[in-house]
Amino acid sequence: MTNNHDISDLYRRAQMLIAQQADEQACALLQQILLIYPDDQDCLSLLTDLLLKNEALLPNFAAQGDAVYRFNLLHSLQNRASSRTEMLNVLRLYDQFLIDYPERFVAYHNRAELLKQLGLYELALRDTEHCLSHLPNFAMAWCNKAFLLNALGRYQEGWQCYEWRWKTDVATFQDPGWPIPRWQGEDIGQNKLLIYAEQGLGDNIQFVRYALEAKRRGMNVVVVNHSPLENLLNYNLELHGVPYAANNSAIGGLTCYVSMMSLPHYFATTLDNIPYPNAYLQAQPTFIEKWKSALPSGEKLKIGVVWQGSDKHLRNHQRSLNFSHFQPLFSLPAEFHCLQKTISPDDVERSQRYPNLHLWSQHIDDFSDTAGLIEQMDLAISVDTSVAHLAAAMGKPTWILLSYHPDFRWLLQREDSPWYHSVRLFRQSGDYQWTYILDKLYRALVQKIQQREQTQ
Repeated sequence: MTNNHDISDLYRRAQMLIAQQADEQACALLQQILLIYPDDQDCLSLLTDLLLKNEALLPNFAAQGDAVYRFNLLHSLQNRASSRTEMLNVLRLYDQFLIDYPERFVAYHNRAELLKQLGLYELALRDTEHCLSHLPNFAMAWCNKAFLLNALGRYQEGWQCYEWRWKTDVATFQDPGWPIPRWQGEDIGQNKLLIYAEQGLGDNIQFVRYALEAKRRGMNVVVVNHSPLENLLNYNLELHGVPYAANNSAIGGLTCYVSMMSLPHYFATTLDNIPYPNAYLQAQPTFIEKWKSALPSGEKLKIGVVWQGSDKHLRNHQRSLNFSHFQPLFSLPAEFHCLQKTISPDDVERSQRYPNLHLWSQHIDDFSDTAGLIEQMDLAISVDTSVAHLAAAMGKPTWILLSYHPDFRWLLQREDSPWYHSVRLFRQSGDYQWTYILDKLYRALVQKIQQREQTQ
């Protein structure tokens, strides 16, 4: 909040009106503040919550006011909207806003983000391109275009646009700024190229394949992975004869550097030429033996499960499920092994009801353990996490549950993945509910268990 005492008093009055269930009067008071101080985040947040709770108030308080007030409020509503109905309401407000203020080109970018969330990718692409036609140096719009093109499978255009991420202020897109040139696809002969991991652990697992491809092409490379993956990935790089270095270690003789996630562009990746779509990672023998001896023996299907991703992930609320979503699976005649390193105390308690669900989080030190455990499985079932990437990269049959608006790498409207041939995708329906797709997965698992029993 601003230090202005008058505004603080008005804000407190708005809170009192809300406590008295006088929401419309509270909205009017908050609107009054925001028309004078449009960047006041406390008032904006409170008004956003009120309007999402009271749909009937949207026309009066989100479609009225000056351009700055409406733009800020729309962006806030967009960021908080979680249901399809809420998103469609905000979309209608954007439509009206752009009729009233067609020169507000950033609003086309924002509306494109909303259209993407609604699964309207071609319309989102049209809005993004309109924005860029007027704001050609708007780096975040180029990134949004990259996400859209890649989701649509237009990789050569999409990965090229993705290079604009270095010009945004997004923390995960920041260039490391090493005092050597960034490689941009030029011929460097046998000069040494540093390939480093960017963004998340799943990204590192998925795109380390390009270090293998660079080596196959005869390039002189050295690879740096994320610390939690170093033990596992460096072992695999060594198997392929690819040099690596530890994080924060001194590396001599470097000519230039490149992110793993830039190599799809510089290697001209299409849907048809993705390198190493089959198994390219394997667990270390010592960890295979460790987990082989740790697991109970038996003839039942062994299934690794992950229902929850990291809370630190920006889209975790969209990709993760509750333990209750997986509970029906545990009634089936199979042995389930949780592959998560972190399990909430509540989920630990709930799991006690299922003797065929085994928790191993206290025995998993790093991804070498996770890989060793995955190696013992017949099947992995996971939400979209780094563990799903690892199981798929190991060539393990992997069923991945995806939200209606998935990460761009999973493309659209298909059950397979050109990145991992062992993957089957289960996609959430347009109502943003998991019930239908979990029923489909349950039936598929019943069939798989029956097939297993028939072969014994």
